[in-house]
Amino acid sequence: MADRRNLIFPLIFLLWLFLSPDPRPPGAQLAAQKHIHDVIAREQHSLQVLQNSSYGDVLLQPQDRESRLNLTGFEADRGYAWDALPSVKERVGQHLQYALGDWGLQALEYGDDGENSPPLYKNITGRIFGRWVRSKVQPPVPQLNLSSYAPQGPFGPLKPRQFNKNVTSQEGEVSLEFFERPEPDPVQFQIPGLANATRINAEFKLESDDGEHDWSIMTRGVYFHDVGQAYLTTTSHKFDGVFMLPQLALSRRTFEEAKAVMNSSLLRTIQYQIDGRIDSSNPWSPTIDENSEFQSPYPACELVIFVQQLQPSWQAQPYSTTFLSFLERELRFPTGAFLPKAPNMHFSLLAFSPDCGYVLESKGEPEYAPQQGGTHLGGTKIQVLHNRSRHHLIIFSASLALQLAVLINQIRDACTPSTRSKISFYTIAMLALGDGFCTMSFCVTSLFVTSVWVNLISTAFISFLSVSFFGMRFLMDIWAVQAPERARREPDRPVTTQDRPLAMPGGLPLPVTSATPNRQDTAPVFMPSDQEGLEPIDLGATAALPTNTNNPQTELRIQSFGSLYTRFYLLLLGTLFLSLNASAWPSPARRLYFTALGMAYLSFWLPQIYRNVQRNCRKALLRQFVFGQSILRFVPFAYFFGYEANVLFAEVNYRGLALLAGWVWIQVLVLISQDIIGPRWFVKKDWAPPAYDYHPILRLDEEGSTLPLGASQVSAPTVTASSPTQERRRSSVAEPSSPLDRRTSSAKETKERGKRVFDCAICMQDLEVPVIEVDGRTSDGNASSPASLLARRNYMVTPCRHIFHSSCLEGWMKYRLQCPNCREGLPPL
Repeated sequence: MADRRNLIFPLIFLLWLFLSPDPRPPGAQLAAQKHIHDVIAREQHSLQVLQNSSYGDVLLQPQDRESRLNLTGFEADRGYAWDALPSVKERVGQHLQYALGDWGLQALEYGDDGENSPPLYKNITGRIFGRWVRSKVQPPVPQLNLSSYAPQGPFGPLKPRQFNKNVTSQEGEVSLEFFERPEPDPVQFQIPGLANATRINAEFKLESDDGEHDWSIMTRGVYFHDVGQAYLTTTSHKFDGVFMLPQLALSRRTFEEAKAVMNSSLLRTIQYQIDGRIDSSNPWSPTIDENSEFQSPYPACELVIFVQQLQPSWQAQPYSTTFLSFLERELRFPTGAFLPKAPNMHFSLLAFSPDCGYVLESKGEPEYAPQQGGTHLGGTKIQVLHNRSRHHLIIFSASLALQLAVLINQIRDACTPSTRSKISFYTIAMLALGDGFCTMSFCVTSLFVTSVWVNLISTAFISFLSVSFFGMRFLMDIWAVQAPERARREPDRPVTTQDRPLAMPGGLPLPVTSATPNRQDTAPVFMPSDQEGLEPIDLGATAALPTNTNNPQTELRIQSFGSLYTRFYLLLLGTLFLSLNASAWPSPARRLYFTALGMAYLSFWLPQIYRNVQRNCRKALLRQFVFGQSILRFVPFAYFFGYEANVLFAEVNYRGLALLAGWVWIQVLVLISQDIIGPRWFVKKDWAPPAYDYHPILRLDEEGSTLPLGASQVSAPTVTASSPTQERRRSSVAEPSSPLDRRTSSAKETKERGKRVFDCAICMQDLEVPVIEVDGRTSDGNASSPASLLARRNYMVTPCRHIFHSSCLEGWMKYRLQCPNCREGLPPL
C-alpha cells in the first residue's frame, strides 16, 4: 500500500500559503495607507497644475517655467534639457510634413475639414517595429547631481551611478505595441465632444546592435485621429509625465484636446485611488507589469515619444479615406463582408529623453533610402494579427494531426516485441517531449490571448492527445520489451526473500508427528555424469526452495518506468520555464538559446542511429515515419526562423534555419544509409560490440566456408531432363530425402560463375546469391564493390546456416525469433 504520509507537508504548506494573514504589521499597514493619501494629494495638486496650464508654458525661461508648471521634473535646479524641446518639436513637424504634406500642417492648426484628407487608420491598436538611429537633433548632455537620485539603503544612501536605459549606441531595433484600452481605467476612454483625441498606451522596446541595450518600458499618451499623431511619455517619482503631456502638442488646438482628454482620464484614475479600486502608488508606472510595484532602486531615463502615422503603402490601387474607414470598422466589428487584404500601418518615430539628453529617430526616408533599411516602422493591426494567428494555428493543427497519423502507423507496424526491441526509447521520448512542450505552451498562451483561445486550446488538445494517449503508451511498450536488455547491462542485484524453513522430522515439536524417515537403502538416488555408481540425495542439502509468486524484476520495471515518467514531466516543466525566462534575455543570448534548443530537439534521430550501431539492426523505423516526422517537426522552426510575418514577431534567422535543416537532413541520410549499406558502415569494427551479421559474404573455400547447409550438393554432376516425362520418371524413382536434407537449404547450379541458387523455405521461391569461388573470383569481380554490397542485402543467413530472402526472414522475425527450418533461436535484427 502506498505511503501517503509524504502528502502532509505539501498540504500544510498550501494551507499556510492561502490562509496566512497579511504579513505586514498594523503599523506598516497604517503607514502604507498614509503613503497612499500623500500620493493622492500630490496627484491632485499636479492635476490642478494641468488644468491651469496654458499652451507654450514649457517653452518659457526656467524660472518662469517652474512657476507656471510646478511639476516634478520642471524645477530649474533639475537641469533637464527642456531647452532642446523647440528643436525636437520642429523635427516632429518635419515628420508631419513628410507624411501628410502641407495638408497636415494646416490640419494641425485648424483640424480636418473633410476635404482631401489622406487615408489614415483611426484605431492604431497593433504592433510596429523597425530600426532606430541617432537624430541630427542632439541636445547638450544635462549635468545632473546624481547624489540626489541615489536610492536609500538600509545604512543610508547607496552609491550613485548612471541612469538606467541611457542609450549610448548608434543604431538598433525598436518596436511599439499600441493598446486601445487605457490603463488602469477599464471604462470607455472616448471623451464626449472630443472624438478626435483618444487615450492610448504603448509598450516601447529598444535593442541596440552592439548588445548594450535591451529593455522595455510602458508609456501613456494621446492619439489624434485627423493627423495620425501621438504623444507618449513615461511617469515616475522624478517626472510627472502624464500631467505635462499636453505641453508636447505642436499647436494650440491639439493642446486643448490633449488637455481635455488627460484631465478627464486623470480625474477618474485619482477617484479610483480614493475609492480603493486602485491601490497602486503610481498607476502610470513605466514597468511592463501593471500589477507590479517593483522598480529598480536606481532611476532610469525618462522618455517623451512622438509618433507620426504615414499613409499606408498600397499593393495595387490606393484606397480612399471612406473605404479605409469601412475596412477598419469591418475588422473591429466583423459582419462577414468580403474585404481585400488590409494594408500595414507605417509610422515615423522620435524619442527624446529630457534627463539623459539623447534623441532617437526611426530610420527612414528622406534621410535613408529603403535599400539602406530606411522604411521607418511598420506592422499590422491587432485584428489582422488575430486573424493571421487563427489561420496559422489551423495549419499547425493539421501538421500535428499528420504527426499523430504517422505515429499511429508506426505503432501499428511495431506491434511485436521483435520490432519494438529495435526502436530507440530515447528517440520516441524526444518526440513526445516536443509534443508535451507544445501542449503546455499553447495552454499558457491561451490564458493571456483570449481572442484566439478556441484555436489555442484545440491545438493544445491535439498535442496532448499525441503525447499522452499514443506517445507515452508507445514508450511504455518499448520500455517493457527492452527491460531484459537493461537488466543484462545492470549489475546483479541480490533479491532478498523470506525463506520458509523446511519441516524436518526431528525439528517438529511434540506431539506433532511426521512420516517415518526413509531408510538409507530406499533413499532416492541419482546417476552422476561419470556413471561410476549411484549416490544418495541429501535431503537436508536439497531443501525445497521458497516460491515467490511476486516477480521482483517485474516490480522493478514498473517502478523504474514510473520514475522515468516523473523525470519526463519535470524536464518538460524545466524547459518551459527556462524558455519563458529566455524570452526576456538580450537578443544575442536569446537567439543563441533558442537555436541551441532547436538543435537539441531536432537531434531526435541520433539515439536511433546509435541503437542501430549497437545492435547491428536495420529498418527499425518505417521510412515514411522518418521522413514524415522530420518534415513535420521542422515546420515550426521554418515558420519562426524563416517567415518574417510570424505571429510572435521573431527575428528572421536564415543561417540558423539552414543549420537546423542541414542537421536534420544529415541524420535522415545516415538512417537511410544504415538501412541500405549497413548499420555500422561508418564506424570501426572495434567501436561497436560484436553482433551477428545476417548478410555475410558467402565463400566456397573449405576453411572459411560460410555457405548454407547443403550448398556442397551442387558440386555433384546433374543431368538435365530432356522432357517433362523424363523429369517425372526420374522423380518417381528417386530415393526419399533424409531428415538432414529437409533441414538444409538445397542449392542449384547456375550457368553464371560466382552465383548459386537456393530455395527460400518461407516463400518457396528461388534465391540467387553471389558467392566467392575457391579461386577468389566473384560474379562482378570484386566482393567489396557497391554492387556486391547491395546484392548481399537481398539475402539473409541465420546462425544455423539457413538462407532466406531478406524480406521474407524480416517479416518472419517480426513475430518469431526462430529459424523457419530448424526452430533454432535467432538473435534479434
